[in-house]
Amino acid sequence: MQSLKILVIEDDFVAQAMMTMLLKAEGYEVVIADCGLKALDLASSEYHVIFIDIGLPDITGIEVGEKLIAQFSHLADKEQPILIALTANTDTSMKEACAAIGLHGFIDKPFDVGKMKIILDKIKR
Repeated sequence: MQSLKILVIEDDFVAQAMMTMLLKAEGYEVVIADCGLKALDLASSEYHVIFIDIGLPDITGIEVGEKLIAQFSHLADKEQPILIALTANTDTSMKEACAAIGLHGFIDKPFDVGKMKIILDKIKR
């Protein structure tokens, strides 16, 4: 199987570096967008997974998620990128908000490498 191509939407440089290091170590191709508007320009169905930081400086990750879901809605489910929220806000209402708009998963910050690997392993199948 080909390597997963992953878009990481994250404004924090340290988090960008950490995500890049972790994902490239697993053999994935990684592209970084440091804000929501840039991510919307970059996002395409060529990405298998899109990680979305919820706390972006220009538009919220929830807004980015809603726009991406609309952008990919015409594609078959298997052709749509998997959209995963990233946030340090781990309260139940944030998880519910992410699920309500249709994001496929949620990873807490600081990153749980094990949880990230489980999600990515499921996608590779």
